Amino acid sequence: MKLFLLPHQDDECFAIPFCLQENKFSSTFVFITNGCLGEKRSSRRDWESFRALSFFQIHPRQLRFLELGIKDQELVFHLETVFRELLRLPTHEITEVWTPSYEGGHADHDAAAVLGHAIARHSKSKHFFYPTYNLFQRVFPFYRLMKTPFLEPKGIVVTDQRLSLCLLPFFYPSQVYTWIMLFLGYICKCLSNSWIFYEALDSNAFRSRPHSGTLLYEKRGWGSYDIFHSNSTEFLDKILYQ
Repeated sequence: MKLFLLPHQDDECFAIPFCLQENKFSSTFVFITNGCLGEKRSSRRDWESFRALSFFQIHPRQLRFLELGIKDQELVFHLETVFRELLRLPTHEITEVWTPSYEGGHADHDAAAVLGHAIARHSKSKHFFYPTYNLFQRVFPFYRLMKTPFLEPKGIVVTDQRLSLCLLPFFYPSQVYTWIMLFLGYICKCLSNSWIFYEALDSNAFRSRPHSGTLLYEKRGWGSYDIFHSNSTEFLDKILYQ
């Protein structure tokens, strides 16, 4: 089983190319946070992701919405809670864990990468990164999209559904402002039909900054690396060495 960890509802846009070339029905997609800030509910975002994945014939039984009440930008504070919840899955069936790259884009993406490392270690499975966005060697607001250049690529996936993938951003009307920033780069990636993925890092790499440049989540005021590092390191120490 391929386990895809998705911090937010719409992150499947970056992950789904990596399940289309094989038996996609052997994949499980887990949505971790409620994808919302404040007291908002996530039912609308859940429905958007449900429709998007159904468009690619992903069956509802392959989807898991954890419903732990974790808000957007707060995943790093709940790593152990999510880890314990993920252990309720049939971890003995997991062969690959796929998470966003550890790349300093969104703190929840990096936190999901840390979780993926822990689950992969527990299940003795492989861990791969699907890249999302970052600011490495870029100036805000010009994101680097779907490429993590400071990591060595593991491989490239080509799909025969690139035109269908171009339609995915239109499934998320609640996230229109986010997709204004990402839309053009995402469409270009779909049309180029070259989806890079990476083999995940070792434990020591998760204890350091993703890269020496500006971290997007710090630039946007979504959090600080010092807080992220404190919580993620505490989690890794407890889970990996208990």
